[in-house]
Amino acid sequence: MHFTLTISKNKKASAINANALLNPESTTDTILETIRIPLSEERIEVTKHPIILEDVEIFKNKIEEHIQFNETLKEEKLHIDTVGDIR
Repeated sequence: MHFTLTISKNKKASAINANALLNPESTTDTILETIRIPLSEERIEVTKHPIILEDVEIFKNKIEEHIQFNETLKEEKLHIDTVGDIR
């Protein structure tokens, strides 16, 4: 993801002007040099951190299903063979 953000950044500084007087009777001065002393400056920090939007649970359940059905079974006859004398 790419985005562009424009933010203003403020600075505070003191300035010292060195003026040259070309004519002592004149009110116009010529600025020879300006010295700026930084006093404070805003710092911009960009951070990215995850945010939980939804809580999702995943689980497994054992489901027991009962099925009822009807079926006709074949009739079976029992046949026993005997060996020897059974009383």
